[in-house]
Amino acid sequence: MERTLTYRAEKETTVGQVLKTVFVLSRHEISRLKFQQGLFVNGRQAYVRDVLKTGDLLMVRFREQADTPAPTLLKPEILYADRDLVMVNKPAGIPVHPAHGHLTDSLGTAVQAWYAEQGETVVIHAIGRLDREVSGLMVYALNRPAAARLYAEKESGIFRKEYLAVCTGWPEQDEGCWEEALQRTGRKTVLTAEGRPARTDYRVLARGCLNGQPHALLGLCIQTGRTHQIRAHAAGHGHPLAGDSLYGGSGELLSRAALHCFRTELVSPFTQKKIIREAPLPDDMKYLAEQLGGFRK
Repeated sequence: MERTLTYRAEKETTVGQVLKTVFVLSRHEISRLKFQQGLFVNGRQAYVRDVLKTGDLLMVRFREQADTPAPTLLKPEILYADRDLVMVNKPAGIPVHPAHGHLTDSLGTAVQAWYAEQGETVVIHAIGRLDREVSGLMVYALNRPAAARLYAEKESGIFRKEYLAVCTGWPEQDEGCWEEALQRTGRKTVLTAEGRPARTDYRVLARGCLNGQPHALLGLCIQTGRTHQIRAHAAGHGHPLAGDSLYGGSGELLSRAALHCFRTELVSPFTQKKIIREAPLPDDMKYLAEQLGGFRK
């Protein structure tokens, strides 16, 4: 998919400065534009060092070479799509990215195949990720400048995700935050002072018993995006997620970590339209939530 963006100069500046501050592009992305000859000022080929005068029109043409998507039987549940991004409801059990051994059964492959059916060939850029066993709302950018802006939104807090989880035991407080640093060691993430800063905000939505054991339904937001952050923080506080055998959760209730990305809020990169979408709970977690008394937003 080719994407063309324009900018009308409001004051004297350089092409390079606009690319960095207005389009929020990295050095690598700017370099790629130079080699693709994707810069034009008032209809003529331009260069990063060129000066823009007030009223000049800068046109930036992004070209990305996409491979033909692998064949797949997966049909993605599209929750929202525009020229720059797509939001998809990810089922548990499938990876976010195509990878060795998962070229035909990843969510990314399914999204590319969906666009191919619409007659478009796209290169997708995952904005964050969800573990393979986690379900819920996943966002992909459809071009590099959109990806850059969405990642900037994540850093500034404009891009927000809300999760639902079922944990073992009852947290002592109805709401709070876990702020222990996290470090990846082998397959797991552990709490350690030598790790990277992490913060998970939680609130208890419901308490009850499942199979005779106390469990709670939690609503969570993460201020950082460390691998297995919610799973590791919950387990580190003595409340591993139901089904999360890697972190000590029991597999009696379900066979995967009871974690679902329920809601995502962001601003579409170039239209500045605020987008909010929710992904309904899958049946396995919906059943547990109902047994605990459901949840209130």
